[in-house]
Amino acid sequence: MARVIEGYAAVFNVWSGTKDRKYRCYMCFDVGAFGSAIGGDVVALYDHNADYRLGEAGNGSLRIEQDDVGLWVRIEPPELRWVDTLCEHLEGRTWGMSLEYIPCRTSEESTPYGVPGLVVHEVSRVFEVTVTPRPLFPATVVTVRDSRSSMNQDWRRQLAAEATL
Repeated sequence: MARVIEGYAAVFNVWSGTKDRKYRCYMCFDVGAFGSAIGGDVVALYDHNADYRLGEAGNGSLRIEQDDVGLWVRIEPPELRWVDTLCEHLEGRTWGMSLEYIPCRTSEESTPYGVPGLVVHEVSRVFEVTVTPRPLFPATVVTVRDSRSSMNQDWRRQLAAEATL
Protein backbone atom coordinates (compact mmCIF):
# COMPACT_ATOMS: atom_id res chain seq x y z
CA MET A 1 0.00 0.00 0.00
CA ALA A 2 1.31 3.44 -0.90
CA ARG A 3 1.40 5.62 2.21
CA VAL A 4 1.71 9.32 2.84
CA ILE A 5 3.18 10.86 5.98
CA GLU A 6 1.70 14.27 6.75
CA GLY A 7 1.85 16.68 9.61
CA TYR A 8 3.11 19.94 11.04
CA ALA A 9 6.86 20.34 11.45
CA ALA A 10 6.15 23.64 13.26
CA VAL A 11 3.03 25.22 14.74
CA PHE A 12 2.94 28.99 15.10
CA ASN A 13 2.83 30.71 18.50
CA VAL A 14 3.26 27.54 20.57
CA TRP A 15 6.30 27.35 22.86
CA SER A 16 8.66 24.42 22.70
CA GLY A 17 9.33 22.12 25.57
CA THR A 18 12.77 22.24 27.14
CA LYS A 19 15.52 21.04 24.87
CA ASP A 20 17.94 20.70 27.73
CA ARG A 21 17.00 20.95 31.41
CA LYS A 22 20.32 22.61 32.16
CA TYR A 23 19.85 25.48 29.72
CA ARG A 24 16.03 25.58 29.63
CA CYS A 25 15.89 26.77 26.05
CA TYR A 26 12.34 27.69 24.98
CA MET A 27 11.41 28.77 21.46
CA CYS A 28 8.39 29.50 19.30
CA PHE A 29 7.75 30.46 15.70
CA ASP A 30 5.92 33.65 14.81
CA VAL A 31 3.11 33.48 12.25
CA GLY A 32 4.59 33.55 8.76
CA ALA A 33 8.15 32.78 9.87
CA PHE A 34 8.76 30.34 7.03
CA GLY A 35 7.53 32.46 4.11
CA SER A 36 10.89 33.01 2.43
CA ALA A 37 12.48 29.75 3.61
CA ILE A 38 10.33 27.28 1.72
CA GLY A 39 12.07 25.79 -1.27
CA GLY A 40 15.48 24.54 -2.04
CA ASP A 41 16.87 21.11 -1.37
CA VAL A 42 14.99 20.16 1.81
CA VAL A 43 15.03 16.52 2.94
CA ALA A 44 12.71 14.52 5.19
CA LEU A 45 14.40 12.12 7.60
CA TYR A 46 13.54 9.77 10.42
CA ASP A 47 14.84 11.11 13.75
CA HIS A 48 17.45 13.43 12.14
CA ASN A 49 19.30 10.41 10.73
CA ALA A 50 20.53 10.90 7.15
CA ASP A 51 20.67 7.10 6.73
CA TYR A 52 16.86 7.07 6.96
CA ARG A 53 15.72 9.42 4.19
CA LEU A 54 11.96 9.61 3.77
CA GLY A 55 11.72 12.19 1.00
CA GLU A 56 13.29 15.07 -0.86
CA ALA A 57 11.84 18.32 -2.15
CA GLY A 58 14.07 18.07 -5.20
CA ASN A 59 12.44 14.90 -6.51
CA GLY A 60 8.88 15.76 -5.44
CA SER A 61 8.57 13.17 -2.67
CA LEU A 62 8.49 15.98 -0.07
CA ARG A 63 6.15 18.96 -0.21
CA ILE A 64 6.27 21.77 2.30
CA GLU A 65 3.90 24.69 2.64
CA GLN A 66 3.17 27.36 5.18
CA ASP A 67 -0.45 27.86 6.16
CA ASP A 68 -2.05 29.85 8.98
CA VAL A 69 -1.35 27.05 11.50
CA GLY A 70 2.30 26.39 10.75
CA LEU A 71 4.65 24.52 8.46
CA TRP A 72 2.77 21.66 6.79
CA VAL A 73 4.71 18.68 5.43
CA ARG A 74 3.62 15.93 3.04
CA ILE A 75 6.02 13.04 2.46
CA GLU A 76 5.62 10.25 -0.08
CA PRO A 77 8.20 7.82 1.34
CA PRO A 78 9.90 5.05 -0.62
CA GLU A 79 8.48 1.56 -0.37
CA LEU A 80 11.11 -0.05 1.82
CA ARG A 81 10.84 -2.47 4.72
CA TRP A 82 12.09 0.04 7.34
CA VAL A 83 9.56 2.62 6.07
CA ASP A 84 6.76 0.05 6.45
CA THR A 85 7.90 -0.59 10.02
CA LEU A 86 8.02 3.14 10.77
CA CYS A 87 4.55 3.67 9.33
CA GLU A 88 3.19 0.79 11.41
CA HIS A 89 4.63 2.46 14.52
CA LEU A 90 3.12 5.81 13.56
CA GLU A 91 -0.40 4.45 13.08
CA GLY A 92 -2.48 5.14 16.15
CA ARG A 93 0.27 7.02 17.98
CA THR A 94 1.03 10.66 18.47
CA TRP A 95 4.50 11.35 17.18
CA GLY A 96 5.87 14.71 16.30
CA MET A 97 8.20 16.40 13.92
CA SER A 98 11.31 18.48 14.14
CA LEU A 99 13.29 20.58 11.72
CA GLU A 100 16.72 21.98 11.02
CA TYR A 101 16.71 25.62 9.98
CA ILE A 102 18.55 28.93 10.09
CA PRO A 103 16.71 31.78 11.83
CA CYS A 104 17.44 35.24 10.47
CA ARG A 105 15.23 37.42 12.68
CA THR A 106 14.54 36.63 16.35
CA SER A 107 13.71 38.36 19.61
CA GLU A 108 13.83 37.39 23.27
CA GLU A 109 10.46 37.40 25.03
CA SER A 110 9.03 36.06 28.26
CA THR A 111 7.45 32.63 28.21
CA PRO A 112 4.58 31.15 30.21
CA TYR A 113 7.27 29.22 32.12
CA GLY A 114 8.77 32.29 33.79
CA VAL A 115 12.02 32.25 31.83
CA PRO A 116 13.05 34.07 28.66
CA GLY A 117 12.48 32.41 25.32
CA LEU A 118 13.41 32.98 21.72
CA VAL A 119 10.73 33.95 19.21
CA VAL A 120 11.72 33.17 15.63
CA HIS A 121 10.12 35.83 13.43
CA GLU A 122 11.76 34.81 10.19
CA VAL A 123 13.61 31.74 8.96
CA SER A 124 16.08 32.13 6.10
CA ARG A 125 16.35 28.44 5.20
CA VAL A 126 14.94 25.04 6.13
CA PHE A 127 17.35 22.16 5.55
CA GLU A 128 15.48 19.23 7.02
CA VAL A 129 12.18 18.08 8.48
CA THR A 130 12.15 14.93 10.53
CA VAL A 131 9.64 12.48 11.96
CA THR A 132 10.50 11.76 15.59
CA PRO A 133 9.03 10.26 18.75
CA ARG A 134 10.81 13.02 20.75
CA PRO A 135 9.93 16.41 19.27
CA LEU A 136 11.28 19.61 20.80
CA PHE A 137 7.97 21.28 19.90
CA PRO A 138 5.13 19.29 21.50
CA ALA A 139 2.50 20.85 19.20
CA THR A 140 4.02 19.24 16.12
CA VAL A 141 2.16 16.21 14.92
CA VAL A 142 2.45 13.61 12.19
CA THR A 143 0.10 10.99 10.80
CA VAL A 144 0.20 8.22 8.22
CA ARG A 145 -2.57 7.51 5.77
CA ASP A 146 -3.26 5.78 2.48
CA SER A 147 -2.06 7.99 -0.38
CA ARG A 148 -5.43 7.66 -2.15
CA SER A 149 -7.36 9.42 0.63
CA SER A 150 -7.41 13.19 0.75
CA MET A 151 -6.69 15.47 3.68
CA ASN A 152 -8.32 18.89 3.63
CA GLN A 153 -7.52 22.09 5.52
CA ASP A 154 -10.06 21.36 8.30
CA TRP A 155 -8.40 18.01 9.00
CA ARG A 156 -5.05 19.77 9.23
CA ARG A 157 -6.42 22.18 11.84
CA GLN A 158 -7.93 19.33 13.84
CA LEU A 159 -4.61 17.50 13.76
CA ALA A 160 -2.75 20.56 15.04
CA ALA A 161 -5.40 21.30 17.68
CA GLU A 162 -5.19 17.77 19.05
CA ALA A 163 -1.43 18.04 19.37
CA THR A 164 -1.64 21.18 21.52
CA LEU A 165 -3.97 19.62 24.12
